[in-house]
Amino acid sequence: MAPYSNPLMPNLDQIEQMNQDLTRMMPKE
Repeated sequence: MAPYSNPLMPNLDQIEQMNQDLTRMMPKE
């Protein structure tokens, strides 16, 4: 996906942002 870095590993920043979005969408328990 990312032309730089490890081609097998997506950008860590993107993963962290996706995680934040997921936790935000999930209901707080």
